[in-house]
Amino acid sequence: MKTITELLDLAKTINGIKSDRQLATALGKTSVHQYRTKGVIPEDDTAIRLAELCTMKPETVVALCHMAKAKTPEESNLWKHFYKMAASACLVLVLSAGVFTPTTAQANEEKSFLSCSTSYPLCDVIN
Repeated sequence: MKTITELLDLAKTINGIKSDRQLATALGKTSVHQYRTKGVIPEDDTAIRLAELCTMKPETVVALCHMAKAKTPEESNLWKHFYKMAASACLVLVLSAGVFTPTTAQANEEKSFLSCSTSYPLCDVIN
């Protein structure tokens, strides 16, 4: 898991941003100094912008921020669990896309099935 400072640096690298001032502007802030040196954790809206700049899923960065803000170990563990779920959901989606992608023949079969000319009124289907 990355730290907020690592995410700030990653956002700069990915986007060719040269200074923290430019990064702050990209995040809609006047400064990122508070995140780097004062331990201030970004609010959700800033975390979402940061995720976009880092090309990460917003929910993972929001979870990282909430983990850092957590006041108890239990709260931190809850956000850590959410982070892992959000991060693994992407992996499951990528893996399932390969497993459940139909062949051309299967897709054409489905297309012909979906293009049938029979129509049913909604009330007939419900009854």
